[in-house]
Amino acid sequence: MQKVKAFMGANKLYISGIIVTLILVVFGSFFYSHRIPRSQSTNNNYKKAGLSSDAKNTRGPQTATVKIVEFSDLECLACAQGHIKLNKVITKYQDQIQLIYRHYPLKSHKNSNPAANAAEAAGEQGKFFQMIDLLYKNQNNWANKTDPTNMFATYADELNLNIEKFMKDYAKTWTNISLDRAMGEKVNIKLTPTFFINDKMFEGVMSETELETEIQQYLKTPEATNTSEILDQ
Repeated sequence: MQKVKAFMGANKLYISGIIVTLILVVFGSFFYSHRIPRSQSTNNNYKKAGLSSDAKNTRGPQTATVKIVEFSDLECLACAQGHIKLNKVITKYQDQIQLIYRHYPLKSHKNSNPAANAAEAAGEQGKFFQMIDLLYKNQNNWANKTDPTNMFATYADELNLNIEKFMKDYAKTWTNISLDRAMGEKVNIKLTPTFFINDKMFEGVMSETELETEIQQYLKTPEATNTSEILDQ
């Protein structure tokens, strides 16, 4: 009897060990798949790619010393985190930074293209950046919807947009979305978000400290007044 109990006890410990191991494996896989890697590189091809030229969605003066090009997917969790941090830094430096937003909808995200359409529709009424702020803020609410259209209309109403016009524009095919993605592929973007700060490419979410460190190096150098054209060469 004691041997049976000992055997049963050993089995329970063994099974418990397996369960704990499985939990750790699943959690580890989830964490790894959602981990936000980041690397940086400098390449003269970025300067020649015209990343900031003919941009449809910009914020800040064309003459700004620092130009930040953001390639982002509105359904991407990391993109939402990165954009919030970027917003804080841009607010701090204001006229010294121009933000160029480029769409890079991932094929694995079913609602990223509709969200990009919603942003463009809002942009027709001067509220592009206000809409993407709302889309990132409420990402958990619309990202997995079968049809997020009504939610997008709610956000448009929150921004005091003309809803009839918004819905007509939302239904359009926006060629700049596909052109943005093609430009991203041209410079070999592998993940979102990807940022270009003047001639440097940064993959993944950047902290506010990292953003400020990169920005300040252009603001403090004697050549800073000439760097605003670096991406248009």
